[in-house]
Amino acid sequence: MKNAAFFIVLAVYYLFAAAMLDIVGRQGLLHGAIFIAFSLLLISLVILAVRKITKSDKKYWELLKRFAPSVIGLELIFLFFFRLYILSLI
Repeated sequence: MKNAAFFIVLAVYYLFAAAMLDIVGRQGLLHGAIFIAFSLLLISLVILAVRKITKSDKKYWELLKRFAPSVIGLELIFLFFFRLYILSLI
């Protein structure tokens, strides 16, 4: 149960991304899933690079819980500004 908060945060990010992407292309849930998958892939590559460069002995799961919410949050902020840009063009 100690990892439940991490999955709740990811689910909220997914729903928020789906709502934001719904205005761009009418298939918000699909685009939200693609966004979260791309985000987790990007975060995984960053974590693997950090582990290799720093030769860290921390587990992958610990680093994922540390980096994922902040990186996905930053991506959602950029997505929010992109949505505002799209709305300004309408």
